[in-house]
Amino acid sequence: MEILQMTWRSFLKQKKRNILLIIELFLCFFIMLLILGRLEYSFSYVDEALKVVTPELFIVNSFPMELHNEDNLTKNSFMGRDKGSLLPTLELSKLLEKDNRVDKIGKTYVKVLEPNSNNPGELKANVLNLLAIFDDRNAVDFYDYKVIKGESLKSYYKNNENKDELVPLLIGPPLEKKNPIGSIVELPGAIDYKTHKPIKYKIVGVLDPTKPTEDDGVEELGLQNNGYVVISSKLPAHMDGTREAFQTLLIKLKNKADVEAIEKEYTDKIKTHNITLLNLGDRYAKLEQYAKKDYTGIFYVVIMLLLSSFGILSVSFSTLIKRQKEIGVRFALGARKSNLSIMLGLELVLLYLISGVAAYLCAFGVEHLVPQILIDLKVVGIAYFVAGFFMLISVIPLVIKTFKLEPIELIREA
Repeated sequence: MEILQMTWRSFLKQKKRNILLIIELFLCFFIMLLILGRLEYSFSYVDEALKVVTPELFIVNSFPMELHNEDNLTKNSFMGRDKGSLLPTLELSKLLEKDNRVDKIGKTYVKVLEPNSNNPGELKANVLNLLAIFDDRNAVDFYDYKVIKGESLKSYYKNNENKDELVPLLIGPPLEKKNPIGSIVELPGAIDYKTHKPIKYKIVGVLDPTKPTEDDGVEELGLQNNGYVVISSKLPAHMDGTREAFQTLLIKLKNKADVEAIEKEYTDKIKTHNITLLNLGDRYAKLEQYAKKDYTGIFYVVIMLLLSSFGILSVSFSTLIKRQKEIGVRFALGARKSNLSIMLGLELVLLYLISGVAAYLCAFGVEHLVPQILIDLKVVGIAYFVAGFFMLISVIPLVIKTFKLEPIELIREA
C-alpha cells in the first residue's frame, strides 16, 4: 500500500509529462479501438447474415443498358424499385415463373409506413415511421428471421400451415408492449389485392434486436429503424390494385451452372436492361474481403504504438536523469532499488491505464453515434493485449535502468 501511495504522489508531480504522454497514448488506443470495432462489425454482420439467409440464394439485379458499365456490375442497385416500366420487375417475374431451371422464386417488398393512432384496428406505434418488410410465402422459406419471443415465420407455418387464415406478423421489441403476441392488427395501406380489404395480421413473435433482417440489401447488424420494424408473409396490393406489390426478386436455381446462361438469355429478352444474378454467399465473401482491407489501419496503429513506446521510454530515461536528485533523496531515506523500480514502472502503467480507459469510454460513445462499429469484449481484449505488449516494451527497460543506478553517487548529488 505504501508503494502505491508513493507512486501516486510521484505521478502527480510529473503533470506536463503525463498530459503529453496520455494524449499520445489515448490517440493510439482510440484509433485502434475504432478500427478493430469496424472489423468486428463487418465480420459479425457477415456471420449473422449467413445464419438468416438460405444457402445459394440469388438476387435478381437489373441495370439500364444505356448506363451499363462492365467494371461496375457489382455495384448495381438491387433489382426492384417497383416503378412500373422503369425496371422490368413484373416482366422478369413472369419469365422466371415459367423457367424450369428455377427451383423457387420469392418476392419481397419494403416500405416505410405512417401509423395512424386514430384507427383502432391498426398496429399501435407511437412513431412517425414504421419500417415494414413484406415477403411472399416463398421468401419466408429463404429467410430465417430470429425471434426472442413467440415463433418465427418458418416455425409458425410449420405448425399452422392449414389451421389459420390470418397472416403471421413479427414485430420489433419496442412494439411489443402495446401489441402483445396473439394480437390481431392491420398495417397502414396494407390491402389484399384480391379482396381489396385490409389484411388482418396475427402477431406471432418478437424479433431479436441483435440480428439482421437481411432484406433489401441493408448491411446492418441488428434491427433497422431503432427496432420499429414489422415483417409479414404476405405482399400488399400494388397501387393499381391489380396485383401484389414487390421490389426484389429472389431465386433458387436447380443448377448453379445455369447462372451465366440465364443472365445472357434474360438480358436478350428484356433488351432495355442488363440482368445479373447476385449470389448472396459471394456477396458476403466480398464484404468480408473488403473488411479485411482495414487490417492496414491496424498495422499503422501498431507502428504508432511502437513509436509511442520508444518515445515514452526516451522521455522516461531523460526524466530519470532530471530526477536524480529526487531519487538520491529517496535512497538516503532508505529506499531500495526494487521500490524505486516498482514506483517508476507503475507510473508508466498508470499512463497506459488512464489513456486506455479514456479511449474506451470515447470509443463506446462513438459506437452509439456512428453506425457499423462494434466495441465488444473481443475488440477490447485484443486492443489491450496489444497495448499491454507495448507497455512492457516501455516498462522493462526502465526497470532495468533503475537497477543499474548507483545509490552512493546519487546520494552525494542529493
